[in-house]
Amino acid sequence: MMIAYSRIIPRIFRRTIDDDVESPTYTIAETLRAEGYEIANRIGIRQGKPNRKVIGILKPKEPVRRSNWGYSWTEKQRSLHFGNIWFDNEKKGAIPNERWVAEGYGRETYDELTTLVKNLAAERGVEIEIRLLTERAKTEMYLGG
Repeated sequence: MMIAYSRIIPRIFRRTIDDDVESPTYTIAETLRAEGYEIANRIGIRQGKPNRKVIGILKPKEPVRRSNWGYSWTEKQRSLHFGNIWFDNEKKGAIPNERWVAEGYGRETYDELTTLVKNLAAERGVEIEIRLLTERAKTEMYLGG
């Protein structure tokens, strides 16, 4: 029991409030929102506050107009989750403030993701590695029903 406990404590105390303040994710989230994108977690669930290790990028879709028997309405569509940017993940090769890893979902949005993340990385002077993970784009996920 003492061995497991001694491994957990350094992990807890290694992360401080300064880690969140100094993380680039807050400024990147603001930049993405200013360009018309939304942020999500790594699996595509929309978030208000960014995670300090990864940001998922959502591209909103236009609402669909529907009509039936003289009634018309608009239905909101799920956003397109077309990529993640990893800032801190050793297994993926992302090193904070040195090297980021971008993962793309969908060949049709790969060029847009590439342009977007290259501009973000160039502004901050970090390396970027871009990977295409799936041929088809994912859609935004929701919790609950």
